[in-house]
Amino acid sequence: MSIDGTIVPKSRPRATGLKHLPRATRSFIAAGALAAAALAVIAGLTLAGAGPAGAPPPAKLEGTDVWAAGTQPAHPFALRDQNGRLISTDGLHGQIWAVTFMDSHCTRQCPIEARAISTTERLLGSSYHLKVIVISVLPSYDTPHHIRVFARKTGMTGDWHWLNGPKAQMAKIWREYGILVITGVQHTAALYLVDRRGDVRVADAIPFLPSQLASSVRALSAHPRA
Repeated sequence: MSIDGTIVPKSRPRATGLKHLPRATRSFIAAGALAAAALAVIAGLTLAGAGPAGAPPPAKLEGTDVWAAGTQPAHPFALRDQNGRLISTDGLHGQIWAVTFMDSHCTRQCPIEARAISTTERLLGSSYHLKVIVISVLPSYDTPHHIRVFARKTGMTGDWHWLNGPKAQMAKIWREYGILVITGVQHTAALYLVDRRGDVRVADAIPFLPSQLASSVRALSAHPRA
């Protein structure tokens, strides 16, 4: 178990949907050691390394693992979000989106991740759009009420959707994305960035650097939004 309560499995979880996931999973062992640095970044140092006058550095794909287009298709899912809306990988086609795994009962690692996502969105500004998909790892607890309380406490903003469903269906998705869930609040943590064609291009350990995720989103965006 890491210092924040998120587990690191002794054996790598089987990932049927992402062919090279084990390397990324191994990288999560170091995630706890990055916590202090990530907290500093989230606290306001995310612009370190920016160019003159605060301009962001040239955009490129950055993260724990980076893959070429067409090599890591995102595994399909179709689940309801906190508002009852059906969200599916088919419906996400043509958009840049991140998928991660959290529970609204968590008080340490998941709030850190939620704040890092919010920081990423602030770095991107209004010119770039990132849709955030959260897949529940504690289906019995993650009611719309608990999700909204968590979102309010952690400052979640922007275009986010917290997906839930029957435990058997959720467990299949966890396995396919290499997420090992023990008790819901104990689970491996990862964030994947998916391009407009539905290919996973970046896998990130948690905590991650918002500046890197923002750079990856910009790199995948052919044109900023008008």
